[in-house]
Amino acid sequence: MKIGIIGAGFIGRAVGRLAVARGHDVMLSNSRDPRTLTSAMISVGCRIGTAAQASAFGDLVVVAVPFWNHAAITPGPLTGKIVLDANNYYPQRDGVIEALDDHSTTTSEMLARHLAG
Repeated sequence: MKIGIIGAGFIGRAVGRLAVARGHDVMLSNSRDPRTLTSAMISVGCRIGTAAQASAFGDLVVVAVPFWNHAAITPGPLTGKIVLDANNYYPQRDGVIEALDDHSTTTSEMLARHLAG
């Protein structure tokens, strides 16, 4: 299976490493230039690309970005794909999001609304 991963932090790299070990074709991306992922490419054993390239590449796409940055993901390339949400909300990092703090929604619901389709 082709797996695109948006986010090259601890979660993205760990998922990538496990997927490669099980024979999957993986592309890892971050919000910067893919060249910043050269060492991750070597240690994980995957391809590297932009977030848009990882979105287009994967049959399944893992989103593992800081939650404050989820709205920067372009929805179009993810239309019709399975998206695995690995986001976590940390108010200290992401800023206070009232709808999450009052439990009227979840991070997964917010991501699903953003990626409608």
